[in-house]
Amino acid sequence: MAENKGHADPQLIERFYAAGYNEGSLVDVVMAVGDKIISNYIFALTGIPIDYPLAPELERSGVEG
Repeated sequence: MAENKGHADPQLIERFYAAGYNEGSLVDVVMAVGDKIISNYIFALTGIPIDYPLAPELERSGVEG
């Protein structure tokens, strides 16, 4: 997606949908890629680390699911 500046082979998009994803999922992927590009550019330009601290692990309720 990034290499082709947002253009993707139509067959690739068809396979994405065939795997069970929808247009909302495709938008989510585009947003994630955009966020990653922006964070990489910010770090490259400023050297400011922007990784967030890990959230504490949640306790399990004992219910297996």
